[in-house]
Amino acid sequence: NKGDFNSETTKFEWNADNQLTRAISDEDTTVFDYRNGKLVAAYDGESQADLVYDGSNTVPSRINLKEYGRNAGYVLITSSNGSVTKAEFYDEEDVMMQVVNATYDASNNVTAFKVEMYDEEGDSLTTFLEGSNILNDGKKNPYSESFAFVWLNIDNPVALGASNVTSAQVAIATQNFPYSATYTYNDNDYPLTSKVTFFIGNTDLTFTYDCK
Repeated sequence: NKGDFNSETTKFEWNADNQLTRAISDEDTTVFDYRNGKLVAAYDGESQADLVYDGSNTVPSRINLKEYGRNAGYVLITSSNGSVTKAEFYDEEDVMMQVVNATYDASNNVTAFKVEMYDEEGDSLTTFLEGSNILNDGKKNPYSESFAFVWLNIDNPVALGASNVTSAQVAIATQNFPYSATYTYNDNDYPLTSKVTFFIGNTDLTFTYDCK
């Protein structure tokens, strides 16, 4: 991951069951635990997320958060066809701090999203950003391979779909900004590189796979 301001390398480790077990970024490591084939916890030494599921659903309905062992709030998740359609973030006092909404097409590609943030002065949620006119490449989004990736990117709607977003119109407050991304791919239709252009600067990503 190389942007206009810094660069970062993240290494991912998998177990024999093809489950993501570690995400190692510089000096930060996130560890993922599984039970009965489902991700049940993610922790990094300071914070922990405990995932709760309804029945056989493969997407958790609630994620309880802790910081240094203390209650730090929770996330309520609504899903459809295995995709997150809404994520509501609450603090430890049950105040809703953020809401992420996403809609999808029949192929589980993101078609629109909205992020709302809590405005303490107005004691209400206000729209922080919205995405529309979204186009996808129809290729494979590597982040959709594991809910662990979804958790790492749950407040980034462009990472939630089955394929990769190539362009969108993003509204922040009253201003509109174009979002665009170009990719190269391997023989299995996974991205090898991506270049994202947005108003805050460019971000270049290089993906390396070690498939057994």
